[in-house]
Amino acid sequence: MRSRICFLSLVAVLWSGCATVDSRISRNQEVFDTFPPDVKRKIEAGEIARGFTKPMVQIAWGSPDDTVRREDADGASETWIYRGYRTRHTTAIGVGGGFWAGGYRGRHGYVPYAVVPYDVTYREDYPRATVTFRAGRVVSYEVRRR
Repeated sequence: MRSRICFLSLVAVLWSGCATVDSRISRNQEVFDTFPPDVKRKIEAGEIARGFTKPMVQIAWGSPDDTVRREDADGASETWIYRGYRTRHTTAIGVGGGFWAGGYRGRHGYVPYAVVPYDVTYREDYPRATVTFRAGRVVSYEVRRR
């Protein structure tokens, strides 16, 4: 029984982390209902536009993975960064077997059988999209392709 409760708790945590536009709209229905019809259509399609407010972007794209605040000649700005993940492959070269050989006066050396290539796969994160706000409104956004 206890293991079943732990399993269900884990499933609930994982499920809540995978939010969709529809689930974000339903969680913020009162705020969403105050938006103009053209904004609602864009949000439902998972799109944003210049002039959107922070709540509009948060419902359309979710919470950012990182936030950067900046002060420059034009004033204060805030950039939201959304991260994506991709799998990368590369080939490395290594020693494929070998043996230690005894030498003169205690000097030993490693004698490899062969130098062989092997595949390396790793997960890399990258900034998938950025949204910049000034005075609480989107002034620019960028979406990168994989």
